[in-house]
Amino acid sequence: MIALACCIAQRLNEVLRVKIKVYAIDANPHRDLVRNPVSEDQIIKLVDSINRTGFWDNLVIRQHPEDATRYQLAYGHNRIEACRRAGIEEVDLPIRDLADYDMLCCMIDENNTQQSITPKIVFENVTAALTLAETLLRSTENVNEFNELSKTKTRSYGNDSFFSSCLLYTSPSPRD
Repeated sequence: MIALACCIAQRLNEVLRVKIKVYAIDANPHRDLVRNPVSEDQIIKLVDSINRTGFWDNLVIRQHPEDATRYQLAYGHNRIEACRRAGIEEVDLPIRDLADYDMLCCMIDENNTQQSITPKIVFENVTAALTLAETLLRSTENVNEFNELSKTKTRSYGNDSFFSSCLLYTSPSPRD
């Protein structure tokens, strides 16, 4: 039901907002929290901020594609952990209609903007992109069919194929 309401809201350029139990929000399916854990220092700062000014709804989530009672975090892993530690049990958040590729892009953006880019970060980005590509490839016969399928399973990011988009997107940008 929430998925349908979310889809209708998206078509009307509106965003569905829902009160969600924090325990029902899972990590981004592409994020490897063992290889790339949340930042303790950042969580401490965020908990202090939440205690001073309250929680602002700056998390991006989608409904879990396989469990209608759960949600997946696109980005904001430090922030959701800070909510848990600050004792926040429920949050009012917008639910976004995000494809798996969108979730991958959010994870890569979070990795590339929230911390120093290390070989572990690049490895996580590339591994997640390859895993998603492999999942899509399993249901196709050839690369052309894969590229056509990927257009229906992902949002449009220009005229690039899924492969070239992933390669470009997983590469860290040069730092100034």
